[in-house]
Amino acid sequence: MSDEELAAIRARAEAATPGPWSVSDGEFVEQSGTYMAICRVNNPVVNDWRRGKTVDGGPGSNKPNKEFIAHAREDVPALLAENAALRVTAQQLNDLLVVVKDNFPEVFATINQAIDELASEEETS
Repeated sequence: MSDEELAAIRARAEAATPGPWSVSDGEFVEQSGTYMAICRVNNPVVNDWRRGKTVDGGPGSNKPNKEFIAHAREDVPALLAENAALRVTAQQLNDLLVVVKDNFPEVFATINQAIDELASEEETS
């Protein structure tokens, strides 16, 4: 996952209303038609549309939350895939560290031997 993709996900998450959010099965009617409520945001500013107040550009409009919800279907799987890949890498690094730790004396001796051989070659040339 690129830095740009992570930045876009982070921006959507930070722009959305803080939780807690909860699932809602109720329907509500707005001036322009009937909409299915998919979640409830416990935030009086967001919920002020019921009193006819403007929120993010119009009654019932909450663009940052809409963007967050609309992208969740792609963001969550991408984040899970990234997490899985990072876990594999972390395990590989851990396995490598165990090998190095278990063989440190031999590795250290080999490095010292190579340094000594290089120094000897330089002295003879």
